[in-house]
Amino acid sequence: MGFLFSFTRTLVKFPLQIQFGHLSETIGILIVFVMILLTHILTMQHTPAWSYHDKRFRSVSNTSSGEVSEETTFYYQQNGSVISARYEGGNIREGNLLGEVEPDGTIQMSYQHYNLNNEFRAGVCVSKPEILPDGKIRLHESWEWTSGISGSGQSIIEEI
Repeated sequence: MGFLFSFTRTLVKFPLQIQFGHLSETIGILIVFVMILLTHILTMQHTPAWSYHDKRFRSVSNTSSGEVSEETTFYYQQNGSVISARYEGGNIREGNLLGEVEPDGTIQMSYQHYNLNNEFRAGVCVSKPEILPDGKIRLHESWEWTSGISGSGQSIIEEI
């Protein structure tokens, strides 16, 4: 009696032919368990310890060449290490960002927005987190324009 095991829940096919009668079922179950466990472990390695999911932030300071102000609010979402946000308020009519969260909580991102003058702006940013005494997150940002205007600067946004 033979047993054919084909693991196809992940992107890997794992065919195995065993000729041990009833023992083949036990080995098949064990192989399934090990493959599920390995898949879970590999997935966990890409999930950062930091979570920005469903958090809102507001700007508290910015370099004069920046367009974000204390009236700008950011609405963050996170799926694994991928982070996105939309932002608006102050001089920003509508904006969004997309990036990746590193294991230490640092965010590497690209951003783009339209300001109230209907001018398109885009840039890149690195945000480094700090935990405040009340448990909320402060992000120290270093950014640079890549489209629509030139320059770079520093800003700080805090969780609200």
